[in-house]
Amino acid sequence: MHLLKLLLCAALALLPVPSAQAAFVVVPGLYSAETVLEARDDEARAEGLRNTLAQVLVRVSGQTMAPDEPAGRAVIEQAEALVSQFRFELVEPEPDPDAEIIEDDDEPGDEPPPQYRLIASFVPGAIDNAMRRAGLQVWPPRRPRTLVWLVTSSGRGIIDESASQRRAGALVEAAQARGLPLLFPVMDIEDRRAIEAADIRGGFFDRVRAASRRYDAAEILVGHIARSGSLRTARWALLDPDVGAQRWSASTRSSDEALSDGMAGLAQRLVSRYAGGTTGPSAAIDVAVHGIAGLPDYARTLNMFGRLNVVEDTTVLEAQRDTVVFRLMSGATVADLARAIDVERVLVRDDSFGGGVLGAPNTSPGYTFPDSSQVLDDPGSAEPDLSNGNQNNNGQNNDIGPQALLPVGETAQLHYRMR
Repeated sequence: MHLLKLLLCAALALLPVPSAQAAFVVVPGLYSAETVLEARDDEARAEGLRNTLAQVLVRVSGQTMAPDEPAGRAVIEQAEALVSQFRFELVEPEPDPDAEIIEDDDEPGDEPPPQYRLIASFVPGAIDNAMRRAGLQVWPPRRPRTLVWLVTSSGRGIIDESASQRRAGALVEAAQARGLPLLFPVMDIEDRRAIEAADIRGGFFDRVRAASRRYDAAEILVGHIARSGSLRTARWALLDPDVGAQRWSASTRSSDEALSDGMAGLAQRLVSRYAGGTTGPSAAIDVAVHGIAGLPDYARTLNMFGRLNVVEDTTVLEAQRDTVVFRLMSGATVADLARAIDVERVLVRDDSFGGGVLGAPNTSPGYTFPDSSQVLDDPGSAEPDLSNGNQNNNGQNNDIGPQALLPVGETAQLHYRMR
């Protein structure tokens, strides 16, 4: 009963985490797309469904090459079986300002053939399963927001939110095609005091990080496009959380090409960071977290697991002293799951834990919670109060103890401590 009470209280503690959740958003419309056709017969409809499903594969995988791979083409051929609904809309022709005006209604000019917009929605679960069976990457809809600090050769300063579509439309469109949520700075007085275009051009990333703290973004992209003769040279950097950055550059013939190329580089790195290893069938991976001193640590851990795109479900397998073993259902490999946990920076590896008894030393990879107010050098030497003082008059902990455990522990494949 006391363990159940602990879990229920921790579930309530999950609610007040808006900033952490805001950095990751559920991208709408990943499984819907549209295309324009010149007919609406069966043959045109089949072609249109294949075209729209190709767009969906790009968004769900985050990779533009997915529809061109043999596995992608195999999934696209199943379009009519995977669609949930579709409809046609007549595309109204835009007036041609250069067209000759004919006043005689009896002698109309040449009218263009009608065009139809096919709008299709596909079954998310069926698409995911088909892609996994084919060996394609599946990136769930909850994705990291990327804050973009961008300066172009126009010399008009850092591109803000209001000018993003006009000055960086190719970047925005390329992101939308891949299902990547972007965020541009507002460049108000606070931003202008914190950062200048020269900081972007000069690669002063500490100033960029400082200016980015006010925004709820999981990633920070820095870009500078400069004119070099007839070419545009773009330099990009995806900033790491504390220091360092992943950099890439390219020279293209236009700014639009440079922007599209930059988004391709960002997508490649985000897919590798967040969506890796999700193509396999779902399986259980047990993760032991040591150094949990109370409900805040427990809730923080559950929040973090809930944000991981590679985790489909989380349950508590056992709890003892300052250790809780979580069972995560995931299609990722253990290595990919570990990388996803590392990115969150909530836990740190601890290689000294594992084995058949909770807290027994082992050579298994592991993690810990270093921010915890109660971290033990020897987890078997004392028994911290996980309930923050919930002990009975005999000094016994009523919330978590060996009586609540299954005789396991050796199943944990990853061990951590609180950061």
